[in-house]
Amino acid sequence: MTPLHLASWGGHAERSSRFLLGAGANGDARTKEGMTAVHLASMGGHVSSIEELATRCDILTSTREGKSALHLAAEYGNLGAVQWLHLQGLDVSLKDRSGQTPLQLAKDEGHKKVVEFLLRHDQQTLNRNGVELHRAVAAGNLGEVRRILDLGANLNLQSAVDGDDGRQPLNNPLSWPHGHSAAGNS
Repeated sequence: MTPLHLASWGGHAERSSRFLLGAGANGDARTKEGMTAVHLASMGGHVSSIEELATRCDILTSTREGKSALHLAAEYGNLGAVQWLHLQGLDVSLKDRSGQTPLQLAKDEGHKKVVEFLLRHDQQTLNRNGVELHRAVAAGNLGEVRRILDLGANLNLQSAVDGDDGRQPLNNPLSWPHGHSAAGNS
């Protein structure tokens, strides 16, 4: 790790990056894992550090695992960093080398506010083959169904989920828990 990496991880890059970069530090230098100062600041949720680094560093670069700064901010639940990186145009639907999007990483880690933000700002993912809505319906999670619909999911989008026959989410009795239907308990 370089001094700039350490400053970024600790959230001190906004104060020290001008000095370090001005003294010749390489803003795009990588750790053994392929992380730059921007990646480390994103993991730590240090928005002011990310903003300062973005003036002299590449914020679009990915780690060796193919994770962007947005992937890392989402995975670590840093909503402010996710919002700022999204405003800079980082792709919310970009997949890392293992096929994970920032949304999937945030969901896996249980970062609900980050998940809601990413769903709200990525209608393509929200309505991609009806998967998110269909999963919530299949799990019988009415709260999740309401939340996804409130975010703008298309209720009439037919599923392309393996094993499904292309039915709409609420019209697929196979997706409802035993003893329930779209109309209520049977």
